Amino acid sequence: MDATHENHADDQDQPRWREAGLLREVDIIGDRRRGIPGLIPCSRSHWRKGVRDGRFPAPVKVPNGNMAFWQRAAILDLIDRIVSGGSRK
Repeated sequence: MDATHENHADDQDQPRWREAGLLREVDIIGDRRRGIPGLIPCSRSHWRKGVRDGRFPAPVKVPNGNMAFWQRAAILDLIDRIVSGGSRK
């Protein structure tokens, strides 16, 4: 296999949504069973209620409708608000 194919294979290993600055729910809240630490460790039900109530950022839906992603910048802004003591937008 030549270097061109190797580089192309590496590009395919990195999901395009990550390159676009998007996060999945598991990236945000983590998953203790799978050993994935979260940026905002909370339960899935707490996270989803916060999204519904408008306390947390709304997801970006993808065209196929099967997955939701959150913009990395919006999550980092939320973390800054939590750390500074304000949880509302």
